[in-house]
Amino acid sequence: MPVEVSVLKERFTGEIITPGDAGYDAEARTFVVKGSPAAIVFPRTPEDVS
Repeated sequence: MPVEVSVLKERFTGEIITPGDAGYDAEARTFVVKGSPAAIVFPRTPEDVS
């Protein structure tokens, strides 16, 4: 896992899905046509997106 994702997981209150997590493949296909994201995030609070 990239360092940036590790730091995000420490501060983010919403759900974070990374490669290898359950549901990652299905969610990645929903958002990305080509390639694969390092993380898929589902913010829970306004602070998660600021």
